[in-house]
Amino acid sequence: IKDLIRETRLKLRFFQTRGEALEEQLKQEKELDDYRQKLQQELSDLRPNTLLEMFWEVVNHRDAVQVKFEIAKGLASFTVENTREQMKEKKNMIEGISKNKGKDSQLSKEESDRLQEQFTIKLQEIEDQIFKKSLSYEYFWRALVTLLLDSADCHYWKEEHLKSRFLQNISRQMLDGDCFELIDGRTLEMRSDMLKEILGDIEHKKCIVATVIGPQSTGKSTLMNFCFGTQFLASTGRCTQGIYFTLQKVPKDMCDDGSVEYFIILDTEGLNSPERADKEYDRKIVLFTLLCSDFLIINSRGDMTDSMTSILKMCD
Repeated sequence: IKDLIRETRLKLRFFQTRGEALEEQLKQEKELDDYRQKLQQELSDLRPNTLLEMFWEVVNHRDAVQVKFEIAKGLASFTVENTREQMKEKKNMIEGISKNKGKDSQLSKEESDRLQEQFTIKLQEIEDQIFKKSLSYEYFWRALVTLLLDSADCHYWKEEHLKSRFLQNISRQMLDGDCFELIDGRTLEMRSDMLKEILGDIEHKKCIVATVIGPQSTGKSTLMNFCFGTQFLASTGRCTQGIYFTLQKVPKDMCDDGSVEYFIILDTEGLNSPERADKEYDRKIVLFTLLCSDFLIINSRGDMTDSMTSILKMCD
């Protein structure tokens, strides 16, 4: 009888604890759902401000590609000046870690993991500061896409002639070699709804997807620009973040039988970046490109490094 009473008490305690956990889970889900609805309402109420109105004019400008390069160059200069201290601090941290690699091998695994975790947390704090003090063309592009797709009353998207002009201009700019952000390098998010609008009926066309991956600062963007005549932004000190794409029409004299009509070209963020030190991030980038590419260019200086080989193996 005592055993039965003890077992009954244990079961009651278990169900009571489980019930409390379930109640807490439901409460958190309710709070999350309320917050999601609040965000959706805020997005729905979005209206274009002066900056976005100006950016809309830039995107639809007849020389939008050249204007974009000038704006991107100016914003890059501003960001360099505005984040100089944080960039210096980040560089010193990375160099310090590189110098202490030999010493770290003498530490225990627990101590080494603890130091690596501290380094990652501190580096992320610096990256967050840099993000808050930075400006780039992509920030305005993301804001414009959010306004067009999520606002309940955006006349740019509601009025058919404005929407049609915008999509035609974007298509023309891509065929001129311009590139657009496909995946946000910070969140790994993709606005597939805008992608479908831009590419239109591309799914019914005969396309080949060409992608380049490789370590950071090995000239991936420059290589794709040389091979395909694209205009991925490439300059000393500038690194691609996330994944960018563009569309190139295949000339008829290059493909007489019409088996290929378009190249979809992807340029990716450099792998094994000391700033990220995130193998999971690299694995997701590589896995995405392997899944969607017809052929993949692996760009590397010299022989393939062990870290690159391990990333590719993880995606088998």
